[in-house]
Amino acid sequence: MIGDFQLSTRVCGEIKRIKFGSSTDFESYNDLAASLKDDRVHYQSADRHNLFEVNYLILEIQQIEDPKTHEIRTAPITCGWFDMQKLESLLLTLELSFDVHIKVTHSMKETAELIYILYNHELKGEKFVEPTNPEPRPKTLYEQQIYFLSGLLGCGYKKAVQLLEVDITPLAVIKRIRDTKLLTTKSGNPKGIDPEVPVKGFGYTFFVENQALLLLDGKKYE
Repeated sequence: MIGDFQLSTRVCGEIKRIKFGSSTDFESYNDLAASLKDDRVHYQSADRHNLFEVNYLILEIQQIEDPKTHEIRTAPITCGWFDMQKLESLLLTLELSFDVHIKVTHSMKETAELIYILYNHELKGEKFVEPTNPEPRPKTLYEQQIYFLSGLLGCGYKKAVQLLEVDITPLAVIKRIRDTKLLTTKSGNPKGIDPEVPVKGFGYTFFVENQALLLLDGKKYE
């Protein structure tokens, strides 16, 4: 068999792994860089291009949690002579020269799931549609608090961090939203809020929308 997997007489693919050699020193093992350096990936892609209609290259770039900072780290895509600029150039060559469909995963499980999806699409004769990758699930308490607050209307990750820096806990943020007074002019136009948030980006609209989100019975407004 040519490649690491064959889904039918018309579809096959190769898997290249970029992974950490150790969970403590974060050295990387770069299967892709090695195969690019000795030119294997080019003639392998050429062979698959000549024999199959559809040719996939899955880049499995490992992610692990840093035991010291608890941050999600992605295996570095560098290996001596090899860097991101060369990677982009080489992958573009593969796409244009051999019509390689390049997909990215972050674990063996994700790779297996992707191959399963591709296989089912091939069985049904359907065109594969790129699935949307969900954001990494928050692990630490602080990440979970940010994730929770980023669900507020007009918030997002950066604003959630700002709110936590001011109010420390999500409950304090919710209380601030509940207790903030919405100020209007005599004619009823928005004027401001009281008290104001000591960081930019949180004005009248943010509070009026999120007071409605948190305090009103949504079923009555459907």
